[in-house]
Amino acid sequence: MIKKIISSLLTITLVLVFFTTFTQRVFSEVLDVSKNHLLLSIMTDQDTNKLFKLNIEYDNANNIKRGQFENDIYTVEQFITNLREGLVLQKAKGIDVVILSSNNLSAENGGYIELTYLRNAILKTYSTFGMHLKKYNNKWALYNDDDEIINTLYIETKYFFGIPIGIKRIFENDF
Repeated sequence: MIKKIISSLLTITLVLVFFTTFTQRVFSEVLDVSKNHLLLSIMTDQDTNKLFKLNIEYDNANNIKRGQFENDIYTVEQFITNLREGLVLQKAKGIDVVILSSNNLSAENGGYIELTYLRNAILKTYSTFGMHLKKYNNKWALYNDDDEIINTLYIETKYFFGIPIGIKRIFENDF
């Protein structure tokens, strides 16, 4: 069971893409990708082919209007509610492996976003990686606690006697 949980853990790759503009036409099933900005890529040391995508779309006032995870598009209210409840990005055998959450995200000001990840499947312990979603010069970006822009996160697998049991650590930008 733990081996299956960890094998799912190894395929986690997440790409967060935040858009730079929002057109005034109504979007039906997809967000407007003609004007986008790659904000953050998250990959593992095992599989860089599988991508999870998290996007936001914002209006001319630079407020978040919609959010998207995988193929599901949410109104801003649904998107913020999902993050407050914890958006499970990866689950295996009933155990949440990677969760994205925010207790204070707003459409106008951004907020603190936490990536909670399974540190040890045997002990069922978790760790977190925090990011700040902020507007600066009318552009959205994710920042670390040192106020540096985060472009890439790399998840390193934790092993126990050669068997993957969790996520050892997360590197940002240069790894």
